[in-house]
Amino acid sequence: MNDAPLLRRFIALVFDLFIAISLFCGIILLIQYLEFEFPVKEFINGDREVMLKVYLFFAGFYLLYELFFSALLSTTPGKIAVNAEDEYYRGHTFVNVFIRCLLKTITIMLGPLMMAISLVVAIARKSSQVIHDLAARTRVTEETRNPRLIGLFFLIAAIAIFVYFYSKNLKDLIFDFSDIRIPALYE
Repeated sequence: MNDAPLLRRFIALVFDLFIAISLFCGIILLIQYLEFEFPVKEFINGDREVMLKVYLFFAGFYLLYELFFSALLSTTPGKIAVNAEDEYYRGHTFVNVFIRCLLKTITIMLGPLMMAISLVVAIARKSSQVIHDLAARTRVTEETRNPRLIGLFFLIAAIAIFVYFYSKNLKDLIFDFSDIRIPALYE
């Protein structure tokens, strides 16, 4: 199988981040349903301590997201949606999966600088293997053994969860879309 192009990998990363953020929002909704406090308003208003805590919780959640799907399906829903899969040279063992997922989470959580360094490494090597692929001896191939419907399902579910979370928590803090006047046929 051929290596997946970097653009396809980037689109998969965007899908995975959106799915993970939406699932994290779903956990926040569950916490609120159980009548525990979650500082959504403080996070939106820029309280640095709250932002750091939420950021670290999300980093842990993203690591679990990567571990769960990489161990279960050999790939993540975002990669399934773009028809890509992880291939492990040293075998699909928990240690290899953990190394790859941990380094990928660190790369993503350190932001654009680390992603740019990882991209430069891939371009310099004239392959699509980024830092976490090199460390775990993996590559992302152009084909997946999983039905693409799984990826599509997770994307649709993520959109639904995020829209519900926005309507419950963020519409009063950011923007209420119901204020937009849409012309109707019969007014």
